Amino acid sequence: MKSVNETTPLIQNNDGDGFDISDEPWEKEHINMGDGGLRAAVFGFNDGLVTNLCLVTGLVMADANAPIIATGIAGILAGAVSMGIGEWLSMTAQAEGLTHELEVERRHLRIYPEQEEHHMRDILKEHGLSAVVIDQVMDDLSNNSIEAKLNLHARLELGIDPGELGSPWKAAFSSFVCFSIGAFIPLIPWFIWEGNMAFFTTIIFAAVASVVVGALFAQYSPRSALFNASRQVIICAFATAFCVLTNLGLSASVYSA
Repeated sequence: MKSVNETTPLIQNNDGDGFDISDEPWEKEHINMGDGGLRAAVFGFNDGLVTNLCLVTGLVMADANAPIIATGIAGILAGAVSMGIGEWLSMTAQAEGLTHELEVERRHLRIYPEQEEHHMRDILKEHGLSAVVIDQVMDDLSNNSIEAKLNLHARLELGIDPGELGSPWKAAFSSFVCFSIGAFIPLIPWFIWEGNMAFFTTIIFAAVASVVVGALFAQYSPRSALFNASRQVIICAFATAFCVLTNLGLSASVYSA
């Protein structure tokens, strides 16, 4: 029988004082959730799908001869640009805010080293470390640079990973592309059919897209594929019904006045 080292070889660190397991199979099961890309993709796709589904449905209900394709494309462009800019601005503001917090903590470590050490001791104690281990950690930390101390303080005290402050450009690109894809789905039938055929096919396309996307994102969720797919469909249907009924109600009140 092979030993553990023979079956799962470890890679020596560049420092020569440990091993790097980042390439091990179980480590690859994790996904990067800190750069904002996945959140922007989910948000963008669903926003695009629901936005144009509501738009198409509202137009059909209001006027059977409405320019669905032209209006839908205008909705895609306006919504995708708006989403992309919004994601970039929000992620940039978040990254700048986190950078500010890191700078504040860096300054505190220089000016108030004793107070920060006591604070870190309390944090380590809250994490269940014994007094002996805490003393050893703090002794090792005292011999390190301010940046090394900041790395630990940022993670445990502030809940910030200094290496993962988010990527505004990735979030903006993901949001723009996924919004465009989601918003284009309700328009596809209108390039092929007209009238009721196109409208009912739009509903089917939107429902199928919601099911597929919900099932796909289940791999990043503790929920089942059925739960995620059902949630997608229900939310999409509720949003569409709300928009259509609200528009009809407002239109009726305007005409009655």
